[in-house]
Amino acid sequence: MPYDWSTAACGGRMRSAGALRQLFRARGIDPDTDQVHFCHSGNRAALTWLALYAVLGNQDAKLYDGSMMEWAQRQDLPIAAEIELCDAC
Repeated sequence: MPYDWSTAACGGRMRSAGALRQLFRARGIDPDTDQVHFCHSGNRAALTWLALYAVLGNQDAKLYDGSMMEWAQRQDLPIAAEIELCDAC
């Protein structure tokens, strides 16, 4: 779920608990289950984590701050994949 959906007023304040709960459920996310929030380096994911942990009280919500930064440092993991697209498609 995009991190900025957690805010209202053009990012000026967090949405209400009721609006957040409805938003997560509309995206197919049960706000009461274990959660791990991640993004490139944890900075954007922190907003959705904060919405669940602090606003909705989900003490099982976790923030994984390694994400892509951690993945990219490992030589044994792929960074890019090549695909072939047919010109007729």
